[in-house]
Amino acid sequence: MVNTLDAWLSFLITDEPEDIIELIEKHPEFIPLYNVIYEMCRNMEDVMGLFSEELKIMDRNTVRFMIDEMQKELDEKAAALKDINAQLADKDAALADKDAALADKDAALADKDAQLAEKDALIAKLIANQQ
Repeated sequence: MVNTLDAWLSFLITDEPEDIIELIEKHPEFIPLYNVIYEMCRNMEDVMGLFSEELKIMDRNTVRFMIDEMQKELDEKAAALKDINAQLADKDAALADKDAALADKDAALADKDAQLAEKDALIAKLIANQQ
């Protein structure tokens, strides 16, 4: 082991007893850390508890992420729906304008039909009087 940095790297990655003994002999400051790790590993319930807690945190974070993603999707769909509703409202207004224009034309045609009917009646009366 060349320097302290190498010693720390070895400390973090090695699990071979021979390497651990060599590291402790050269760097006795690691003994208390190894004791903590050793005791932790001996008590599997504690290790599993740590693992279980980490899983809970991951699950919670995953749920939050999924909720955020769903909310984002809902917001996008709500915005799209709002746009569609605005377009439909514009089309409804345009149709209402066309309906009003058609109603005006129908009224004008009805007036012309009435005028033609009056003229037809007058022509028929004139023809009847000439005979």
